[in-house]
Amino acid sequence: MWMSGAAGAGKSSIARTVAEQCAREGKLLGCFFFSREDATRSSARRMVPTLSYQLMRVVPEVRPIITSIIEDHPLVLSQSITEQFQSLLFAPLQHALQVTPQNHATPTLVILDGLDECQSEEEQGNILDPLANIRQQFSLPLRVLVCSRPETQIVSSFQSTALEPITTRLILDDTYLPGDDIEIYLRDIFLDLKTNHRFKDSIPESWPTDKDIATLVRQSSGQFIYAATVVKYVSSNRHRPHQRLDVILKLRPPFKDGLPFTQLDALYSFIFSKVEDIRTVLDILAVHLLYRCSVTSIEDILCLERGDVEILLCDMGSLITFNQSTTDDHVTLSFQHASLEDFLCDETRSKDLFVDLPQMRCDHMILLLRHFSCKFQTSL
Repeated sequence: MWMSGAAGAGKSSIARTVAEQCAREGKLLGCFFFSREDATRSSARRMVPTLSYQLMRVVPEVRPIITSIIEDHPLVLSQSITEQFQSLLFAPLQHALQVTPQNHATPTLVILDGLDECQSEEEQGNILDPLANIRQQFSLPLRVLVCSRPETQIVSSFQSTALEPITTRLILDDTYLPGDDIEIYLRDIFLDLKTNHRFKDSIPESWPTDKDIATLVRQSSGQFIYAATVVKYVSSNRHRPHQRLDVILKLRPPFKDGLPFTQLDALYSFIFSKVEDIRTVLDILAVHLLYRCSVTSIEDILCLERGDVEILLCDMGSLITFNQSTTDDHVTLSFQHASLEDFLCDETRSKDLFVDLPQMRCDHMILLLRHFSCKFQTSL
């Protein structure tokens, strides 16, 4: 199964919950959580050794097999990911299943979370390719849960003839009403703060209001990372929670200890860092924010060729969606996060990614005036 969703949709939280539940039930074979912020988890180098170690712990029958392989072939960990999968996971597990009594349940679930956080796109593909061999070559009853943003390389791999027929896709979007879960989550956290926070006596009885909750749910745009960032900021033991929430709601200036959305801003900056032509991409987003026009109109305004917008934004799938009009052939853009516009238009947060909309509007007007001036002079 491939569980995909926008940045901050809650994929990792779900993966951890599934891992914990399945571990308690004896169904978890192993898991690996990629993270760009941890050098030991930002590449595939330690993934197979980690899964192999977990396999030896939950299926002791494979220990002598894996130990023998490493002793006989000490360079096995320098081989390709496909070869490591086959030597240290698939083959030992296949042998264990053959010698294990049928009435003995063997764990069958492997979880790979945050695949898009594996820094090498080539490695991302190399990780997915061997999964097609689970049934074709080894006939293993394994279930693999892969969680990631819908990045180009990963989408292409899952659309391959080898993986697509054996993959079930779960998309975390608005269809599962994430806003309801986010509201429950926020209310539970705020109730706990009113009960247990060190400054609980100073928190107003009516805090937070239903309007406050509704605003936070709306600004979350279905993304748990926004709600989690709010909770982390508001829960500070060094400040009064209701005053920290006022900062989020822009009812008071930020405290001196930093801006509330540092974690969210880091995520946005990381996604934009993967974009090749960042200047043109920012121009596209600026035109979208200014005029909310169709993709073809954006291409006309920026003198781009047809199809350029889709190509230029191909690495932004976790933040931006293309929407087909139901009444005509127009395609429009939309942000999956309401907070993305706030990020881009706030120079203190976006820094080099800052989009100066008033200046962009002036620049566009000057270009249009020059364009019409040239046309007028030509007609004379």
